[in-house]
Amino acid sequence: MHFDWTSIFRHIGATLRGAVWVRPYYEARLAAFLGRLARYEPGLEVVNNAITHMTAVGERVWESELYRARAELGAQSADGETQAEQDLQHAIHVARQQGAKSFELAASTTLAHLLVEQARYEEARTELAATYNWFTEGFDVPLLRRSRELTNQLRE
Repeated sequence: MHFDWTSIFRHIGATLRGAVWVRPYYEARLAAFLGRLARYEPGLEVVNNAITHMTAVGERVWESELYRARAELGAQSADGETQAEQDLQHAIHVARQQGAKSFELAASTTLAHLLVEQARYEEARTELAATYNWFTEGFDVPLLRRSRELTNQLRE
């Protein structure tokens, strides 16, 4: 099946034109979807455009998620791991500034996975524990379950 990605992006952009604060959220989701389809370049294009738009309008609610999405896509390229790690550190920093613990945990979990792939287990454990241990409830939420599973693996 072939998709005309340009038309899809234009349609989404036109649909979300008036939704300034929520547009980056949907673009981050679209980029993640494209990543699952192994369409990394179009996904990076979407997320980079969203970051540019976010910067232009000054609405930074989804900044952490956009940088996390860019890191996940960028990590798939041959030389993208360094930039991915920088993007994830930025995402964590922004989430901490905003007091957005779920975004912080999502970025920390993604960073921990990246560090595990690089055999940097102690750094992964430390990074993930710093955020995961803050939570006292909601452990049935998928993000917390994935974080707990990774935390348990890193303890072994």
